[in-house]
Amino acid sequence: EGVHSIFFVLNSILYVCLVLVLVSIRCKIHSFGTNILLVIILAVRFFQNKVAGIMMRRIVVVSFSLGLISILFLLKFYGVPLGDQYASAEQQEAEAYSNLDAKLNTTDILSPEAEQTGRIKIPLKKMRDALHESRLEFDQVMKELYGESFFPVIFHRVQEAFQLNEISKTRFLRRVKIKLLRPYFNNTPSFDHAFTWVTAGHSNAAAHGNLYNQSYTYTLERYARKAFQSVGIDFVAKNYAMGGYGSGPELSLCLESIYGQKFDLFSWSFGMTDGRNYFNLELMLNRIVTVANTWSINSSDQDSYLPIILLVGPDRGRLEVMANAEKNGLGAIVSTPDPILDGLKEKLPDADAFDQGNLTDPLSNFICKGKFEACGNNYKFRTEPCKTVKGQVGWHDGWRKHHLYGVLFADMLIQMLQEAVGELEAELFHPNELLQENTTSLPDYQDIDPFQILSRLHEEEKSDRLSFLNETFKMKAGSDMKDIPLDVLARKTSFCHTALLPSQARYDGIVTGSGNKKLYFEKFDAGKNKIDILDSHDGGNIPVGSYLQPQPLPLSFDAKSRPSCDALILIDHKDFFLVPGGVGWVSAVIPNNAEIESYAPMAGVQLAMLENRVSEKTFKNSADNYLKHEGVIVLCLKLCDWGKCPKDFF
Repeated sequence: EGVHSIFFVLNSILYVCLVLVLVSIRCKIHSFGTNILLVIILAVRFFQNKVAGIMMRRIVVVSFSLGLISILFLLKFYGVPLGDQYASAEQQEAEAYSNLDAKLNTTDILSPEAEQTGRIKIPLKKMRDALHESRLEFDQVMKELYGESFFPVIFHRVQEAFQLNEISKTRFLRRVKIKLLRPYFNNTPSFDHAFTWVTAGHSNAAAHGNLYNQSYTYTLERYARKAFQSVGIDFVAKNYAMGGYGSGPELSLCLESIYGQKFDLFSWSFGMTDGRNYFNLELMLNRIVTVANTWSINSSDQDSYLPIILLVGPDRGRLEVMANAEKNGLGAIVSTPDPILDGLKEKLPDADAFDQGNLTDPLSNFICKGKFEACGNNYKFRTEPCKTVKGQVGWHDGWRKHHLYGVLFADMLIQMLQEAVGELEAELFHPNELLQENTTSLPDYQDIDPFQILSRLHEEEKSDRLSFLNETFKMKAGSDMKDIPLDVLARKTSFCHTALLPSQARYDGIVTGSGNKKLYFEKFDAGKNKIDILDSHDGGNIPVGSYLQPQPLPLSFDAKSRPSCDALILIDHKDFFLVPGGVGWVSAVIPNNAEIESYAPMAGVQLAMLENRVSEKTFKNSADNYLKHEGVIVLCLKLCDWGKCPKDFF
């Protein structure tokens, strides 16, 4: 009995010690002392087995099993990490959510080592709540605009307006999650990290016939921006569509100059101008991935880029091109608004037969004779204060269709944003309400490092990007391009000295080299009016250039192409470089210094060294392959609308 009593007391002490050891391990505060204590426990167990015999060993095994079960039971409910640096979930979230836009006190990206002591806390619960409020506000505005009865007809079926499989959806959510996480790993304000949408397309995408602020791109930005800002990032939608142009080869080769850099979603809408020329689409997709790879390689903040492609106006051939691109690594969405339009046509009263007084403005006089926007231009277009607006033709959508498409795009983006925030919350925090079944397979929330998640997302995007580029560009071009090395056009760095508008290179002062950055509605470097150049030439005010002393190549525009109205109608203009007859030699260096530094930064280091702005060591450490020359020179002549060029045009 004495031996049994001693062992009972000893077992109790060991039981308590074992609880302390396991709890310390669970809470990550175990030290050398707890390791020694564990060794002592094992040694005493060995001594017990030697002294107590078989019966006592059975008692020990039973007591140990019961103790272990009790410990696991307690840890399941009370095993919250201890210590200041391991606060409870509620404490961590309260601290993280206290200041959504707080900036870090370092200019460097936190390394994985630094984050072991100073881990970034992402305010996901606050993001989720703010985004939920934005969603409710968006829905309320849509109910007011389209009416309570038509709201479900349109917005309960948004998923039907877009074809998006699981692979592309994962890539889309990945792009959004990168945008959500990235601002927390450097010292720039979060709104500097915008999710950028670019609309590229023909005159209908440019909203010809309407005011510029009636385009679906402008509408999309107006209604989606608040949702993005609620989670700490801005949203920018650029309508850089251009009337009368196909997607290639000029616009594809001028991709960065026209559409800018580091965009996140590229909307392709060239169906009417490209027709069945699928080479243009494939060339543009290759150019997008090529420049995205360059952005990633040259990124000063170790970021990654691979835009999502939205195809507007699908046909069988384009769907095949997109399917192949998706297989190789691109994320692809296909816009198919027909189910929404069909649903509206079933419910919406025809203006020819029914009174429209009970309908809201975006729906009244929307259908006539069973067709959308067939009630006449007075109902289709609304362009006050502008009396005359070109482009009010049957194949251009009116303001109601643009508005409908814009809010559908906005709804789709808000839904994707909500899903991205939800996935991040599940990955980072794993609060109880997000766990479904099998909770034991999920890691503890403070074990998940946001930097590790961001790095993983970057690596996944890099893998998709390289997978695309590892595929040979096989598309056969037309006979007019049979002698041009297509792999050079598709996959090499491209410099484009363009006069076209809209153009990010024009707005940023890159084409002129001035560095004068403006927005499209501000006073950017517009060049000279063609009439002024010709008048100066005819008056003998322009000296004749010689081979050794040539005249500069002037950037010019035709003032007649600019609409006259107080409201902004359109921003796409076919400006040009003008060489009047009889001026002798003219000269332009292409690419200029600003274009090299913008579109091939490693080669720009060479320029900086020559101008004594960087050291020779820095230059030697740059990528030498950027300085190698391989390619073709392409001269793009002015494209006249419908092939109707002026008589004096060569």
